[in-house]
Amino acid sequence: MSENEHPPKSLKLDTIHAAFKQAFEIKKNPFPWIKALSAGIAAALPVFIGLLFGNLAYGLLAGIGGFTYLYVFNQPYHQRAKKIFFVMVGLALSVVLGTLLAPYQLGTAIMMGIIGASVFLYLVH
Repeated sequence: MSENEHPPKSLKLDTIHAAFKQAFEIKKNPFPWIKALSAGIAAALPVFIGLLFGNLAYGLLAGIGGFTYLYVFNQPYHQRAKKIFFVMVGLALSVVLGTLLAPYQLGTAIMMGIIGASVFLYLVH
């Protein structure tokens, strides 16, 4: 058996190892307090308004959109709009799956594994 038959597997393992290393790397950058506070306000304000007007459920649903603020960086508008759209769809899908699978512990565990694996594979790729 020659060594040239197995490089793709070794390359994948190296990529996964590098992704794990980056995931647990401690960075020296300061914490972005302004962005964190703005995201908190963007998520809490719709909930507060919904509570104020007597419809907490609508406020909670509107507050989900506030999480998309965390994913917005200094990018061109078309990239930003595409990213916000997919974040919105992903969060909505997660809420729907969480609601449907809440009574089933095994289903919830499996779905969390699938979501985690898909995000990990997306980051590695």
